[in-house]
Amino acid sequence: MAQYFRIATKDFCNTLKPGSFTGDTMMCPTRSQIESAGLHIKKGYTYAADQLVPEDHIERLDWEYTFSVTPTTVTISAAGGSRKFTVTSYKRQYSYSNAGNRIYVEGSQTDVAYTSSNNQTAGSGIWTAANDTISYGANTGSTQPSGTITWTQSESFGSDPKKTATATHKQNADSIKPNGDGYSNPRIKSFNYPTVIPAAGGNSTPSYSYEQTVYWVSGKTTTLTSGGTPTFNRTSGTATVNSSSGLANTSSKGTTQSGQTTVAVVSLTITMNGKSSSASSANVYQAENKIESTSWNSWNVSVSADRTNFPREGGTTTVRASASRSGTHTWSSGSTSSASDSGTPSLSLSNTSGFSLSSSSGTSVTLTVSVNNGAERSTRITASYGGSSDWVEIDQEVGVLSQSDTQTVYSISTTPTSLNWGYDSTSEKSFSVTSRAQDQIRYRYSYDGGNSWGDWGNWQNNGSSYSTSYNSSITSGSSYFSISGNTVTPKGSNTTFSTNTGTVTVSNAGDTAYVSLSQDGAPADYDYRISISPSSYNFSSSAGSHDFTVTVEQRSKPVTSSSWGPWSTIGNNYSSSISGAGFSRSQSGDTVTVNVTSNTSTTSERSGTLTVTCDYTSDLTGTKPSASASLTQDKYVNITTKTEYQYEFSVSPTSLSFSADGGTKSVTVTSRRRPITLTYTNGNLTNESAGSWSTWSSYSGRISSGAGFSVSGTSVTAGANSSTSSREGNLELTQTQTSDYSGSTSSYKSDSSSLNVPLDQMGADIKSVNFIHLSYSWQSRDGAYDIYSVYASASYKVTSTVIVECRLNYGSSLGAGAENYAFTISSGSTTSSARKCYTFTGDYPGVMPGTGSVRPSEDETYRYSFLE
Repeated sequence: MAQYFRIATKDFCNTLKPGSFTGDTMMCPTRSQIESAGLHIKKGYTYAADQLVPEDHIERLDWEYTFSVTPTTVTISAAGGSRKFTVTSYKRQYSYSNAGNRIYVEGSQTDVAYTSSNNQTAGSGIWTAANDTISYGANTGSTQPSGTITWTQSESFGSDPKKTATATHKQNADSIKPNGDGYSNPRIKSFNYPTVIPAAGGNSTPSYSYEQTVYWVSGKTTTLTSGGTPTFNRTSGTATVNSSSGLANTSSKGTTQSGQTTVAVVSLTITMNGKSSSASSANVYQAENKIESTSWNSWNVSVSADRTNFPREGGTTTVRASASRSGTHTWSSGSTSSASDSGTPSLSLSNTSGFSLSSSSGTSVTLTVSVNNGAERSTRITASYGGSSDWVEIDQEVGVLSQSDTQTVYSISTTPTSLNWGYDSTSEKSFSVTSRAQDQIRYRYSYDGGNSWGDWGNWQNNGSSYSTSYNSSITSGSSYFSISGNTVTPKGSNTTFSTNTGTVTVSNAGDTAYVSLSQDGAPADYDYRISISPSSYNFSSSAGSHDFTVTVEQRSKPVTSSSWGPWSTIGNNYSSSISGAGFSRSQSGDTVTVNVTSNTSTTSERSGTLTVTCDYTSDLTGTKPSASASLTQDKYVNITTKTEYQYEFSVSPTSLSFSADGGTKSVTVTSRRRPITLTYTNGNLTNESAGSWSTWSSYSGRISSGAGFSVSGTSVTAGANSSTSSREGNLELTQTQTSDYSGSTSSYKSDSSSLNVPLDQMGADIKSVNFIHLSYSWQSRDGAYDIYSVYASASYKVTSTVIVECRLNYGSSLGAGAENYAFTISSGSTTSSARKCYTFTGDYPGVMPGTGSVRPSEDETYRYSFLE
């Protein structure tokens, strides 16, 4: 069909941009004048500088300014630091004629400069405008410095005010570092027990001092000297020690003689603010205990003789005497004990005829009785000492014949009876031997001159015992020990844990004694190792926990050996510690459970270290072995989705026509929807996806205007029109749309929820109108002319031959020239044959107003109407 363009006038340009032109506003400006006035030619159209431009090809472009700052609030740690703000400042053009739904000019976005200022309290940060960064040094105070930064865009559109943006900043007041990093382990500066407990027993109170360093977020440190909890533990000794106060108590030494002694070794540990000190040790002393005085009882003297009855032949016996007394010792402790003393008594005989003593004093003397050839006789031996005395009576029979028999009895003993050496000692050790012989005698008597003899009497010692020779040898353990005389020497250090043993056998002519030998087993060197499983673990961003298994192992060897034994698992003798923000741990048996809080940062992962340390020091390395596991946690990724819908809504046909008799006609409604899933990562839309289409039956129809029409579902019924005038109406179809798509993908946009189907009905005896119009298409170019193919078209097949006549212009759009044309549409057809039409280059064929006509104007079926 013919296309027409309205040439823009100055008055039209003023509607786009008021004040663009003055004077005769009905004049049509050229392209250069339009652009000079600040208006623009739409993209896709080209005109010469002096060429006129249609209204639809002109647009006004305005600038839209965008200005924002993120974040709007920042907080800096008391330790200091800096934070950069992100400033977004740009402008872009959009079409004014589409201001209700702005169409932005591609490639027009341009950065816009800006300025900034910082309004802050004293002591706040340093503002660096060049890179939009606020910086704070360490804050060691208890206040929070703060400030506000204001940015201003350096330009604006027209007379609009310049855009501004603000952000606040502050720094936290100083505080003690969290998560166990705020305190050092306490340090014990001094620890002792100044009071020596008396020998009688009593208490001693400890004296100690300590300190703990406090670490602040700002980097400063302070020192605490009180507030800790002491724990006292007796590591050796017998005194009782109160675990809370450290008060040491011990009982009296009684009657045990000793110098000043250590009755306890006490360790002190200070716990405060969740940390514990290393242990410090102090000794508790008790004073010397000795005898201060003694009170004595009277002397007790006794005397006896090995033999008190002698035959007529006489003989000898040993007289034994003693003098002793008892008393009471009083000790430094106040305790008492029994005391004893001894002396050498003097000896005398009441009858010296036939009796004599080898000494007038002593504890063991010899009494000699000579042969008695007379009557029975006796003497009294008296022992005296310290005013006390005792006596024994000696008798001798009348003279008789006697015979004697003798023997020797042997005894042997050793001192000590056992010898012991340390595992690495090879020194000599000796023992003493007492090897004695005792001659004995017995008698029998005859009272008839030797004709008959009585029984032998009991054996009696005949004189004093005397030393006798002996032999000594190692009868077991000769691989470990050697002997020379009474001296035993180990052959070398013991290289095993077991005790080396042996026996020395000492014997004389009639008795045997033994000395037990032993060399201690070598003490052990211990080596330790510790492991943790797993050695690393990664947590998701959510809060959670994970168990780590700790294994402590030990091996040993004699200190005299270089060969270690096998490793074996021992108890849960270890401690654990953890580092890293958000991580904490608890310990139970061989398991350490690591807990982590949620990581809310969307930019940073977190990391830490779990360290386990054996409680024992290795004799091999001199250190306490440790092991560690690395800990990591993912940064937070917040992925959310929501579902919206794209709706499709169309109708066919798009209009309904009824004859005057009326009737029912139906439309086909296409109504369906599909879900659109929008995925957001950390609040930003990162993905869109469409699901499958499904039928959406939620729509309705109504007759929104026009009499004589009714609707049921998708069927429209027109009643009979008795009027000669045609009538019209509208079928309005409405689709229910919920959760309409809000994304930016144009292919996901929904159709309009409302459709309008025009309805028309002929009047009684009124024929339908068959509209005739001209159409053209460009064929080729011939020099300064464009050649178009022009033809006539009918809305319906004509029932008789129709002649269409009109006058077509072929000059400029102002109508510089025109020519008459006739087109024939044959009966039963809708299109005529084509005619060539020449126009100046850049122009189009157009019907001169009022020149179009159709012959015949009507026939049996239609009225014909020409559309210019």
